[in-house]
Amino acid sequence: MVNSRDVIWDTQPASTWAEGYPIGNGRLGAMIMGYPANERLALNHDRLWRRYWKYRDRGLYEFFPAYQKLCLDGKYNEAFDLMGDKISRQGKDIYVNPFVPVGDLGIHLSIPIQEHINYKRLLDMENALVEVSFAARGVEYTREYFASFPAGVLAVNIDSSQTGLIDGDVFLYRIPDEECLVSGYANDSEIVMVGEFDEGVKFAVISRIISKGGAVATGLNTYLPPEGVPAGKLQGFVFGFRELQHPNDPCGVSVRVCSADEITILTSVVTDREIDGDIIDYCKRNLDLAGNDYQRLKDKHVNDYRRLYDRVTLNLGGYGNEITTPEAVNRVHRGKRIPPEICERMFKLARYIGISAGRELSSIVASKAPINLQGIWNEDPRPPWDSDGCVYRLLEKGREEAYS
Repeated sequence: MVNSRDVIWDTQPASTWAEGYPIGNGRLGAMIMGYPANERLALNHDRLWRRYWKYRDRGLYEFFPAYQKLCLDGKYNEAFDLMGDKISRQGKDIYVNPFVPVGDLGIHLSIPIQEHINYKRLLDMENALVEVSFAARGVEYTREYFASFPAGVLAVNIDSSQTGLIDGDVFLYRIPDEECLVSGYANDSEIVMVGEFDEGVKFAVISRIISKGGAVATGLNTYLPPEGVPAGKLQGFVFGFRELQHPNDPCGVSVRVCSADEITILTSVVTDREIDGDIIDYCKRNLDLAGNDYQRLKDKHVNDYRRLYDRVTLNLGGYGNEITTPEAVNRVHRGKRIPPEICERMFKLARYIGISAGRELSSIVASKAPINLQGIWNEDPRPPWDSDGCVYRLLEKGREEAYS
């Protein structure tokens, strides 16, 4: 697989959120760290934006013709003076509500972390799949991840070369945040987390665990916040960055998996901007429609994604993928030269990100939010530039054509 022209890969897990491998279906996104025994998926929903600030009309349009004429005449100082006292220079009065994270899906497996070997983490851009594989005590473990556009869910599959050896905890939690009230519960093979921000924005996330062999039991049934100092009341006027490390023990709400041969985790997320009804019921119905057949779900996902990805091919020749992608990039820095295969991979990654972050949804559900500055991926309570949607209309028009 690593020899494919459409693969980015490494032999180490991500050391930071930015080094994770992203998956997305236009609405849901996840950044995958690839930790062997203590996995973290950072979850996002493209409609989860804060609503601190409400628009008010300042009547600036009345001054715009004069402002435009001054600029065209080269009288920039006069133009600045005209508008300078009408627009807040601090930016607070024209604050843009930030794009914020849903939370994290954690997977703690009972694997001797110090003994794992043959670790590999790869992003298959041709099929929109992330794969993590390694071995521990003679057992080979494989995990697959994808974001299904047809089913509208995130999927994780965990398998091993021997039966009955998958044990661990699956849990949902969110960073401590004084501006977001989080609650949740576990029920048999489901974990449910609900959040509500100070201004009333609500969201729900449900993960359903499907086990082959073994058993699934309730773990943390009442929401247990992760240890850490809350971000505090930012009120939209200061940036806020995630400082919490992924917990070493389950928190939030969880279920326990015992002696399974294979497990599949399906996750559905919804916000109150997407539907008018009960957000928990919506997630459950979505999971019911997705079904329990992982291979069928994966096949539909790949076929649907490749309908877009296969529209364009690029082969710049001179290809070699025998070294990890980070090492290939390091060689570029050292040699001050970008080889054709790196340019080719960058082109394909841009297409993968565009499809994963920007796909339009059906007219039945809420409209697609524009791709923001970080696509649909963010871990911070108030990220740099709010993950704003700084996209020109011309680019938006091109995006519409690309996904039609």
